Amino acid sequence: MKFCGVVLLAFISAACAAASPSKASNSSANLKIGANQWTLRNSEVCPADYHVPTLNEWTDLSKNLIGKKQKSVRSKFASGKKTLYFRLDGSENVIAYNPKTAQIKTLPLPQKKTSETRCVKKRDLLAEHGVENGLYLDKRNGRSYPVRVLGSKLWLSENLTIQVDSKGNASKISDFKNCYLESAEFCEDFGRYYTWQEAKKACPAGWHLPGDAEWRDYQKSLSQSEWKNIGRGGVRTWDSYGDTSNSGYYWSSSSTSKSTARGWSFTQSSKYVERDDFERSTGMYVRCVADL
Repeated sequence: MKFCGVVLLAFISAACAAASPSKASNSSANLKIGANQWTLRNSEVCPADYHVPTLNEWTDLSKNLIGKKQKSVRSKFASGKKTLYFRLDGSENVIAYNPKTAQIKTLPLPQKKTSETRCVKKRDLLAEHGVENGLYLDKRNGRSYPVRVLGSKLWLSENLTIQVDSKGNASKISDFKNCYLESAEFCEDFGRYYTWQEAKKACPAGWHLPGDAEWRDYQKSLSQSEWKNIGRGGVRTWDSYGDTSNSGYYWSSSSTSKSTARGWSFTQSSKYVERDDFERSTGMYVRCVADL
């Protein structure tokens, strides 16, 4: 007898796999959780690049599904039954999954019960954020930026260079008054100066202006090469420019008053980092960050 779609004793029926392999490849519904991507539909054979989950992967899944905020995700994954049984890689036992609590445990498959197979694969988090060969392409103006991974954050390693209007619409820079010495050459080299209101709207979709806490984490891991990169370009006030060859000033998304916002400055010669509040009209740089 063939058991297509369900598995007895936690094993896929070879006959099912041979009879209808196309059904597995059409299992496109998925759930991205942590470092993994799970199929939501029951499979007979895992699609290419997917595999039957290990106990560690099931454990990671359950940790991410526990809590009231994940209620809708749990219902999508588990279809509302009291207990579901899923195949476990490399074992004759199965995973018993409680959809209500998202708790899992391993046990032999109970008599008269059937188990299903869900599939999982490792996510390519960089590709999901538009990064290829170490570069992020900002499709708004065709400019590519090198990226840097720090913990669970992905940072652009160069200052943003794009023009934004009051509504947040972005385009190639055509007016260079917001560049050092109002020069297109320096805009290309250092990036563009932004007011705080502009900075909040400047990053591409999926990216954001770093908050104060994110800058705190960033400055803890500055290498020598990064100092040379971030410690330049200066700052623009209403009537002058700062030290462009030795320091760089950057906006955060944090603010403590109606007239100022939090910024960070980096001085490469002394390896000095300072955090201060600046008038929102000050011209400072933007580094965008994304959550992995």
